[in-house]
Amino acid sequence: MSAEKRRHLRLPVEAQVFIELVSPQAGSAESGKVAVCRSVDVSMGGLRVYIDQALTVGAILQVGVEFPEATVPLYLAGEVRWCRPDPGLE
Repeated sequence: MSAEKRRHLRLPVEAQVFIELVSPQAGSAESGKVAVCRSVDVSMGGLRVYIDQALTVGAILQVGVEFPEATVPLYLAGEVRWCRPDPGLE
């Protein structure tokens, strides 16, 4: 995406990110499936991460972010806007 189309400034911030891929049934003692990855950059409108698996575009996922210097993680819901393979791994 070209810089002219961006609505928000992106800042290079590396943080540990937890993405809930599968949530447990309500009231279940089972745990869900969580992917641990790292952020590449953040903006007011988004968060870009490197993750070792494909995500479904349009999926709404629970996300936890542990920013450097922060005392508590930030928990939010996010929509997968795009997903593409890392060209360096092909």
